Amino acid sequence: MSVADPTQSASVVAQIGAFQVIRVNAGGPTHIDPNGIFWQGDTGSTAGISFSAGASISNTTTPYLYLSERFNTSDLIYRYFVPNGTYNVTLKFAEIFFNSAGQRVFNILINGTMMASNFDIVAQAPGANRAIDKTYPVTVTNGQITILLQKVTSSPKISAIQIAP
Repeated sequence: MSVADPTQSASVVAQIGAFQVIRVNAGGPTHIDPNGIFWQGDTGSTAGISFSAGASISNTTTPYLYLSERFNTSDLIYRYFVPNGTYNVTLKFAEIFFNSAGQRVFNILINGTMMASNFDIVAQAPGANRAIDKTYPVTVTNGQITILLQKVTSSPKISAIQIAP
């Protein structure tokens, strides 16, 4: 009950131990996608630069997520603290700067395990301005998920991240 207005009240329901799916719009603001899903603004990285483009993104129902990115001139790291357990880590990419294969290549490591070597968004999508999602199963035993995008050619980048049990 409100002290200022006794006709008003509010309540909070906390689920102790319930894991909330982590969804991050890398390089971009907080956003609710067309499916009504909440995406947190860019969080979890301590380095890098945000970039966005007005390109038309194909191969997705949520093109807005792929119009922004975080990139770094060296390795790019995102870190999240989670309860120990098994997760699906989905990394979302679209090449919005380069147009040809071979211009941006990087390795994807999660918690020190190589998930993809020499990953090239344009080659995998295939093409620029096309969304591609990669989902990797990860078992956490140290309370965190560390995503390392390791530079091979040019600056590693990412558009969005989802971590779900």
